[in-house]
Amino acid sequence: MKGTLAVVSFLIFLELPAMAQESKSTPVFPSDIRVERAVTFLPPERKPKADLYFPLLMSKDARIPAVVLIHGGGWIGGKRDASREINIGSTLARHRYVVMSIEYMLSDNKQTVWPTNLWDCKNAVRWLRHNAARLNVNPDRIGVMGGSAGGHLAAMVSLTTPADGLDPAGPLADVSSSVTASFAPGECPMQ
Repeated sequence: MKGTLAVVSFLIFLELPAMAQESKSTPVFPSDIRVERAVTFLPPERKPKADLYFPLLMSKDARIPAVVLIHGGGWIGGKRDASREINIGSTLARHRYVVMSIEYMLSDNKQTVWPTNLWDCKNAVRWLRHNAARLNVNPDRIGVMGGSAGGHLAAMVSLTTPADGLDPAGPLADVSSSVTASFAPGECPMQ
C-alpha cells in the first residue's frame, strides 16, 4: 500500500508541472479534422464545456462511433484542450470517430466534488446520445476513455449503473448514460 501511494503521489507530481505549462499556451488544432469548441453540455449555470472532434469528411447519413474523452489532472486541474487531449481527439477523429473532450467539476480543496465530477461525465454521455442524429453518432456505440483522474472517472462511468445510485438526476434523465461501444477485430484505432 505504501508503495502504491508513493507511485500515485509521484504521478500526480509529474502531471502538475505539465498542467501549468498547458495553461499558458493557446491550443492548436490540426487542419485535417473539424473541431467545435466550448460546447455547452451541462445546464447553463455550470461552467464546464466540451470540444467536439469530427472527421473532416463525413457523409450526412453516417452513424459513426463516439468517445467521451476525460482529461486527467488529479481531480484538481487539467483541461479539455490540453495537448494530450488534442492529440487523442485528433487521432480518433482521423480514424472516423466523433470525440467529445470534456471538462468536469474540479476540486478547489474547499468543496467535495464527488459525485458531481462523475455526474458531469455521465451527463456528457447522455448529451452525446441525445444529440446523436445531429452529430452523426451511432447512439449504440459510445465509449469513454481518460488518463489519470480521467481514467478513474471513465472506469466509474463504464462500471456503474442506475442501480448503484450514481446516475445524475438530470439533465436528460430519460437518456441512458451507459457506454456501449464495441469494436470488431482491427477496428479500434488504438490497437
